[in-house]
Order: sequence, then C-alpha cells, then structure tokens
Amino acid sequence: MIQQPSQLKALAHPARFIAFEELFATQRALTATELAAVTGVSPSSMSYHLRMLHAEHLIQAADETSDGRERRWRAPATAYEILVSRLENPAQRQAMVDAYLAPVRSRISAALAEPEEVDEGGTPSDTPLATGRVRLGVDDLVAMQAEMAAIVEKYEARQWTSSDDSPTTAYYMWSVVRDRL
Repeated sequence: MIQQPSQLKALAHPARFIAFEELFATQRALTATELAAVTGVSPSSMSYHLRMLHAEHLIQAADETSDGRERRWRAPATAYEILVSRLENPAQRQAMVDAYLAPVRSRISAALAEPEEVDEGGTPSDTPLATGRVRLGVDDLVAMQAEMAAIVEKYEARQWTSSDDSPTTAYYMWSVVRDRL
C-alpha cells in the first residue's frame, strides 16, 4: 500500500508514474532505455526517475550487479494500492490523480484512433467506457469494493500457458468514489 507522502510525491510525476505502472503491469524487469521508450523521455532522464522511485522503495533493482541505463528494474509486488488521501495539499492530490489518469487517457485515445476490429461473427470489439451511480449503504459499499477486487484478482492470478490462445493485455481501472456534492 502506497501511502507515505514522499512516495505519493514521487509518483506524481507523469513519467515516473507511467514507468512504475509499466513495471507492475508487465511484471517484467525493464531497463531505463526500455522504459524511456514507453514514457517518451530520454534514457538518462528515465534513469534519474527510476532512481527516485527506487529511493522511495516503489521499485527494486532486478540485478544489483548492473548499473546505469542497462540496470533492470522490477515491481516489488504484483499489485499496488495508492492512498491519495494521505496527501495534505489539494494541489498535490490533484497532481497525483492527473498522473494516475495520464496513462489511461493515452491508452483510450490510442484505442479509439485505431480502426475498429470485427470478430469472425461480425461483432465489433469496442473499447467500452462506463460510469454510473448506485445508492448504497456502508455495508453494501464495502461489499461492492470487495467483489470488484475479487473479480480483478481472479484474472490477474491467471497464468497463461503456451497452449492458450494468444493472450492480449487488457488494462482496467476502477474506483468507488462517494458522492460528496
């Protein structure tokens, strides 16, 4: 669980957050050069950002013997949770939310820019975007969050084998936000 203000500040930079998210999403050890290609910054800049994430214990060096741009970095776990509410400054909270949403915006924009694919049955493979509102008591809210987490964990835990159909990486995002208006 990421909750220390210094960790949240480190993640509030878009390039650092995208690199952090890429390490968690792929569960692969990647170099600064590889992550620079994902984030759009130079390898030397990415090397700096990775050292910042490492200093906050947000990522780990995969191989302690290598150095510089060729050092491989990895996620220290398979999933993470961020408690943005621990940031006292509203501007810092907003910066963290913006950094968190930047990769999502990029992926949605890229998906929408591609021509729509159609399966063998003629059904388009849409990129759904959904939002909604439900009225819940506290117990139901807690239950809903637990059920959503269980669905995600089910698919994250799946191990692909070479006999499976070609897997595709699917990104998701969910949040349950109480109405404060």
